[in-house]
Amino acid sequence: MRPSSQDGADGSRLSLLRELGEQAVLETIFRKGPITRPEIAAATNLSKPTVSAAVSRLEHGGLVHAAGRRAGQRGRNPVAYVVSAQAGFVVGGDIGGSNIRVAAADLFGEPICDLKRPTAKGGGRAVGVQVLELVSEVIDQAGAAHGRPLALGISAPGIVDQASGRVTSLAYNVAPEGGFDPLEVIRDRFDLPVLVDNNVNLAAVGEKWFGLARGVSTMVFIAIGAGIGMGIVIDDELVRGAHGAAGEIGYLPLVGDPFNPRHRLHGGLE
Repeated sequence: MRPSSQDGADGSRLSLLRELGEQAVLETIFRKGPITRPEIAAATNLSKPTVSAAVSRLEHGGLVHAAGRRAGQRGRNPVAYVVSAQAGFVVGGDIGGSNIRVAAADLFGEPICDLKRPTAKGGGRAVGVQVLELVSEVIDQAGAAHGRPLALGISAPGIVDQASGRVTSLAYNVAPEGGFDPLEVIRDRFDLPVLVDNNVNLAAVGEKWFGLARGVSTMVFIAIGAGIGMGIVIDDELVRGAHGAAGEIGYLPLVGDPFNPRHRLHGGLE
């Protein structure tokens, strides 16, 4: 008997609910572990059978493992769970005009390894190849003890097109034409999600998550280095602007001729 479209819809719905349940359970173990199944059920408002099934699947997948029994309870002492060190890791790359730095961190944000090399001077494609080499080296080092890579983030100067991940302009300290595609040589090499964003935007996000702006809903982050840039967060949302250029204050026409060719490399404010 051929399954109906309703059967297919019901199956998809059940699969989605299962994934959402596993995500909620994993996040709870990540944030509150060591934690027992009854405690997970209470924290997530999921039923105990749902939690037990999700924990079993996560344990079978190597994402969590038992960390011993919780003593001092009535009846049989329940098992407490923590996220496994083999659950995976994330990789971040920072492309600068002087250096490229690539590092890996575990799911708790603890550093695993860190590499830094002088930025290649052969243009955008040469920089892309260098990023590929460094990312591959970091994945090899981190994967030995931490499982598989889960995501890759790349920080780059210039304006980033969020649809393609391509740097469209203003990255003149990396590529003479001002634009380059950091994913050109790596997009098919690694089977994992890749995020590319402006370096100062990501610095603003980092400051909000872990720095002085933690708990602040609206803030700006100004970076002064090889250039000048600003990351803007309003109501807990990163502001990129209609064309991705919000915060490019280094190019404000404050002095001289704003169309002077030398302002392509260094903006009027810089």
